[in-house]
Amino acid sequence: MSRVGPFFYFESQHRARINLIFV
Repeated sequence: MSRVGPFFYFESQHRARINLIFV
């Protein structure tokens, strides 16, 4: 999750959705 910057913000709102993408 430390790769992207803008995605870090979305992680707070849609942590579950972003998790699937990073997983």
